[in-house]
Amino acid sequence: RACVLVSVLVGLHPGVAREATGTPARPLARGWRGSFATGPAAVERNAATAAPAAAERKVEANAEAHRRRRREQQWRRFLCEAAAGALAESSMDAVLYPIDTLKNRRQALTRVARSSGRQPTLRQVFRMGNPMRGIVPVVFSALPAGAVFMSTKWLVEALTHRALGVSAHGAIVTMLASATADVMFWVVRFPFETGKLRVQAMQDRSTLGAMRRLLAEGGYRPGVLYRGWQTVLWRDVPYDALEFGFYELSRTATARIRRPDAERRTAGECDDRRWESALCGALSALCASLLTTPLDVARTRVMTQPRGVLVAYAGVLDCLSKVLRVEGPRALFTGLGERAVMASVGGAIWFSVYEFVRIGPPE
Repeated sequence: RACVLVSVLVGLHPGVAREATGTPARPLARGWRGSFATGPAAVERNAATAAPAAAERKVEANAEAHRRRRREQQWRRFLCEAAAGALAESSMDAVLYPIDTLKNRRQALTRVARSSGRQPTLRQVFRMGNPMRGIVPVVFSALPAGAVFMSTKWLVEALTHRALGVSAHGAIVTMLASATADVMFWVVRFPFETGKLRVQAMQDRSTLGAMRRLLAEGGYRPGVLYRGWQTVLWRDVPYDALEFGFYELSRTATARIRRPDAERRTAGECDDRRWESALCGALSALCASLLTTPLDVARTRVMTQPRGVLVAYAGVLDCLSKVLRVEGPRALFTGLGERAVMASVGGAIWFSVYEFVRIGPPE
């Protein structure tokens, strides 16, 4: 009897005790009555209650595994978007830096244009110095800035899709996400952009040297490096919104031409055609650059104006009004050719590299 009692206490089924003693064993607690009950009816009852519980646990386990896989996929997509944006931005800046230098020098030469009555020629701009000066800090600063831009854009699109239930690849959602991501982009990039413009306008010899001089003149306050930040947002927020909006519209149009039954493209559905990415990226960037060239002229003049100038610009709108009144509407489109070439080539490079890194090499 002592052995039977010990066996029951350690959790053996009471049927063992009944076979040893010839009497049914009592359950140790009232809550255990279902598990210690015997007989055909009890077995059926236990099976009927155990089957739904097992099925419910299996469903919960499958749901948890699905949520875990979904979180892993989202993290991989987030990191992939950041890497694609970083490589695309740095590649575009490295290729287009000389053209950007020529454009900014032409836009900054206001005194030459006013004294001679004509815009400076490319030969005069080339004689100002090496157009590749200051490229290294710009390319390295493009890596974190591009990563922040694309990760923020993807996050805003995902949150908008979850909150409103709309497509994450629609033109309106893409424009909103691009405008939001552009603000975060310039939080990282703007100090290097200020130094780059001063180097390109031959006001300093290096980007880091220009940043150090600005800090020294401003009492080593970090806010000095963000002077004129609003001027960049005036140009780049509408530019990026228009560029990515045109890109989504053009990709949807090409998808409809290839498949007339498709209402709009989905993520990665028709991105295997890389020439479409390059062509649509070039066209979208070209259209956006043509519409925002006056804002680009105002940005360059406001950010490169020296202190103590009699005719200074208080901001973008003040610069646009003064240039339009004093120099005429043609001056607002100074550097349009360089900007058009740079935008079309840069759009093709950016979207091609982005799709290559995000999806992988073509099969």
